[in-house]
Amino acid sequence: MAIELKPKRGFDWRKVTWGRPDSVPSALCSYCSAVIPEDSVPLVLWNAEGYSVRFCDKCMKEQWGLE
Repeated sequence: MAIELKPKRGFDWRKVTWGRPDSVPSALCSYCSAVIPEDSVPLVLWNAEGYSVRFCDKCMKEQWGLE
């Protein structure tokens, strides 16, 4: 089942650091640069070219409305 996922109002895509398709995923949040703990399950999104972003628990809640 597909869902529509949109960031909350005020989210700024210009602040996002994209990971390269050929790189190991970063341990940092792509939005606020906080360390993502190893036992956390981050929100991970990819674009059509394979670049990825990872969001920490705080940004998932504040920027995406996910609990």
